[in-house]
Amino acid sequence: MWPDSPKNSVRAWSALIFLGCAALLLRAATLEPAVQGIGTHRQMGLPACSWIVERRGPCGTCGMTTAFSLAAHGRLVDAFVTQPAAALLALWVAMTAWVSGYTMVTGCTAVRRLRVLARPATFALGAALFMAAWAYKIAFG
Repeated sequence: MWPDSPKNSVRAWSALIFLGCAALLLRAATLEPAVQGIGTHRQMGLPACSWIVERRGPCGTCGMTTAFSLAAHGRLVDAFVTQPAAALLALWVAMTAWVSGYTMVTGCTAVRRLRVLARPATFALGAALFMAAWAYKIAFG
């Protein structure tokens, strides 16, 4: 999605990406991770997971907010144990924040090479990891 344009355009895109990633990580850092591994999202005023209430089992995103919060607090192993897909996603968001912040400050256009990650195979891998993490959550709670 990086247009072939001057460095200022790259910096502007990088700034938007950096702000989005930083906001997500900062919000996760303000939450206190739920001890039971799910329910951290309730601190943001969101309702209880209807999947758990109605089906008595975890949904595919159960533990995502808790794992993000754990990762934002530097507890990466706990984040991975809580929800592997969310832990990997949190790391990806942190790396994206770092790369976009560097690009925003320096104007380096090498970040354009990262567009290789926006291929169908990458999204298929992400979907497979998400499904595997859901199976893990169902099996191990």
